[in-house]
Amino acid sequence: MPLMFFPDNTVLINFGIINRYDLLEALTKQQGRWCASVANECDDWSGKYPAMNDAWNVFGNPIEPTHRESQDTQILRQMLAKPEDARYKHMGEAETITVITSRGWVQEAVFLTDDHEAAKRANRDGIRTVTTWDLFKLAHRCTTDFDDNQAWTAVQQLDAKGRVHWPCPPCKKGKQVFLAWLKRQ
Repeated sequence: MPLMFFPDNTVLINFGIINRYDLLEALTKQQGRWCASVANECDDWSGKYPAMNDAWNVFGNPIEPTHRESQDTQILRQMLAKPEDARYKHMGEAETITVITSRGWVQEAVFLTDDHEAAKRANRDGIRTVTTWDLFKLAHRCTTDFDDNQAWTAVQQLDAKGRVHWPCPPCKKGKQVFLAWLKRQ
């Protein structure tokens, strides 16, 4: 079975800010999937970043959780959340991890997330995770439409919105350091 790429909203927001859903589409090669909570959250954010409407073209119709998956999602969401978190924070991540594991897709799924706690949980469950920065590195290597200047511009756009944080490599150390990292294997 081919790989299936499941995003959470952190990655979708980042690609919406830089208006580069074309890169996500090229990298996922028509194998994008997403859960209903992530799709709903994406729709909520699309007012701020209209490019996020393009996520529907990349990830298709959302996967609706079963009743049991919804229950398990609530339990996992509580495990991921801090007491001060908003009611639905981590819902998309929890639903994605739950759907992947309950449907036996662990070997085929790749979870696109910048949420550190969700990534740790997914990895513990055997799910591969990829960050925005991993996707930038892959896009730089594997596409003809994400050169050094475009990659650095993307970092600057994300930094201007306060989005350059874990697990960013040396993004704040300047263009040359970032580009050297981008080209490393």
